[in-house]
Amino acid sequence: MRGVIDHLIRNDVDAAMATAGPSALLLHYRIWGTPGERLGIGSFQESLDRLVRNSSALAELGEVLEWAEFAFSL
Repeated sequence: MRGVIDHLIRNDVDAAMATAGPSALLLHYRIWGTPGERLGIGSFQESLDRLVRNSSALAELGEVLEWAEFAFSL
């Protein structure tokens, strides 16, 4: 997930999609917690495009992942 978020912070949705690979559906649910159809999202790319447009949520995800990496390294 860290790699996907890092790519999205750099606004590189294609690289984020490639990094997600077969985990795309899992990542969508980890980010949104809701099926795409309920959110008006029809594909994983749309899911990532929506996240890229929400820079504050994207930054918060990056911070949470950074904290988690630190906490689990202790």
